[in-house]
Amino acid sequence: MFCRPQGKSWQKDLRAVADVSLGGLRVFADEQHTIGERLEMDLYLPDGSSVTIITEVVWVDTLEAGAAAKFDVGLRYIDLTPDDYRALDQVLAAGEEI
Repeated sequence: MFCRPQGKSWQKDLRAVADVSLGGLRVFADEQHTIGERLEMDLYLPDGSSVTIITEVVWVDTLEAGAAAKFDVGLRYIDLTPDDYRALDQVLAAGEEI
């Protein structure tokens, strides 16, 4: 599963999702974010569909030099439509790879 900030470049700003649940997700990023910052994200599901979610940064960890990214970022969902929630729930219930 991948995500990117909405409106950003597909090639340059695509981020691997490290963990996802119905409450939020964890991503790797090269940009530093601050706790409380809101990000509108496109989340790409394994079936090729996507959902747009508004998230809030809840934690940020700096990664060691040489890691795949500079930061490990925890995001919680602020706004997720009922249809997008159902789509995400179906992916998680099916145990599909993230």
